[in-house]
Amino acid sequence: MSINFFEAKCQSTTGESLFGLCDNEDSSPAYLDFSSKTKWNATVNNSVPPKELEFVAIDNCIEILRENGEMDNRCDCLLTYPENIIFVELKNKSSNWVSEGMNQLEVTIKNFDNNHGLLNYQHKRAFVANKKHPYFRVIDVEKKRKFWDKYRVRLNIDAVIKIK
Repeated sequence: MSINFFEAKCQSTTGESLFGLCDNEDSSPAYLDFSSKTKWNATVNNSVPPKELEFVAIDNCIEILRENGEMDNRCDCLLTYPENIIFVELKNKSSNWVSEGMNQLEVTIKNFDNNHGLLNYQHKRAFVANKKHPYFRVIDVEKKRKFWDKYRVRLNIDAVIKIK
C-alpha cells in the first residue's frame, strides 16, 4: 500500500526565524506554534536569512499501517527545505523516551524511503526532542553510528533544531 507523506491536509509552510513544534499528546496532529513557548516540545531556529520550510504532520494525520492492518508507530512530523529533510519525534516523558522515539523515527524513515525515497535529500537528520529534558544530550556515539549506517540519517537527541 502506498503512503503519501505529502498530503495537503497535513502540510503547512513557514519562513519564521523562531518557532516551536508541538504535540498535545492526544488524537490531534503535531503543529507549529509561534508564540506560546511553554507549549513547545522542540524549538526550531531558522537561520538568517530564514528559509521557507515545509512542515508535515505525520502522527494522527498520515496512516502508516502494519501488514495486519493495525496502525504502526510513526514520528510526529517532518520538516523539508531544498536538499534537506528532518524527521522529528516529540516527547514529554521522563523515562524510556529515547529508545521509544528512535523506534518511531525508524518506522517512519523506512516507510518514507520506500514511498518517496531519500536520495533527493543531501542532508538527512532525525530528532528525538523531549519537553521534559530540553537540554538532555545523550552521548551514545555507537547508537548514532548504527542509526547512520542503517538509514544514512543523522540521529540527534536534542530539543533545539537548527536550520542551516
